[in-house]
Amino acid sequence: MASNNSSTILLPHPDADAATQWAFLEEGLHHMMNEPQKVPYPKYMSLYTVSYNYCTTLKIHGGGKPNEVRDGSFMGRDLYEKVTDFLEKYLDTLKAASESLRDDELLRYYMKEWDRYTAGAQYMNRLFTYLNRHWVKPQRDRGKEGVYPVYILALVQWGTHFLPHIQSDRSKFTRATLRLVERHRKGQEADQTLVKKVVDTLLSLGIDETDLQKTTLVEYQEHFETAFLRATEKHYDAEAENFLAENTLIDYVKKVEEWLRVEGERADRDLDASTKKPLMSTCKGVLIQRHRKRIEEGVQSLADHEEEDVQRMHALLARTSDVLA
Repeated sequence: MASNNSSTILLPHPDADAATQWAFLEEGLHHMMNEPQKVPYPKYMSLYTVSYNYCTTLKIHGGGKPNEVRDGSFMGRDLYEKVTDFLEKYLDTLKAASESLRDDELLRYYMKEWDRYTAGAQYMNRLFTYLNRHWVKPQRDRGKEGVYPVYILALVQWGTHFLPHIQSDRSKFTRATLRLVERHRKGQEADQTLVKKVVDTLLSLGIDETDLQKTTLVEYQEHFETAFLRATEKHYDAEAENFLAENTLIDYVKKVEEWLRVEGERADRDLDASTKKPLMSTCKGVLIQRHRKRIEEGVQSLADHEEEDVQRMHALLARTSDVLA
């Protein structure tokens, strides 16, 4: 091995074989992913140098098409595949550690590992700048599907290998998030910041294959929004029936106003902006539209001197104009 300027870091010789160079990179990547903030700058630069050498100076010993060897794309593909495999194996360790976790414990673990993983992936993305620029970009420019800059690749791997695993036990990740929302709705202790954090990760995982600068709502809808709206309807259907059984109609109207305000605040605080309209429509459908006849009969039964209550009921009924069919 050849020494760099630091006496403590020995780099593989530029002409070293692929296995030697990758072994050096792999050890550094483990450090980078497990302690992304603690990679010394000399170590980072040594890894950058070796990643560059891997793509540009390695000799090809069989395999690859002649044009791939000439333009370096064969070693770019080889390095990209090794990075992909590294990320999969790293995520396997997270999967094993998540097996016994449930509810808030699972969500806290998910967020802790997400923060560490994405921080490490950002370092990796900079480390493999040459790979991104001279192999990934040309591949994408030629229309190659399933090839991404390293940071996006890391997100794709998380969404492909880790998220489905923690959902495999009857969608336990989604159920954990919804139970957190349910506790908050019932006034019980609940760390609502976890909901916002989970939502943000799911939005980040919505990779737009045609434009990597954009995101889609696919992962967010699949792993949260659809189930959240169903749970919302179920929750408020029961809440409405229980409240009406024990309180007056005008008290119910006031309670519905409060519920709608709380859910509007939840949408603004924790959810993607696209969810607010269907959320409010769901709430108004189950809380107002479903009890519309009863509210209208209540309006007719009120005396003239109860004009304020009549106006309140009319205003509530008017709020269902945008309820989804």
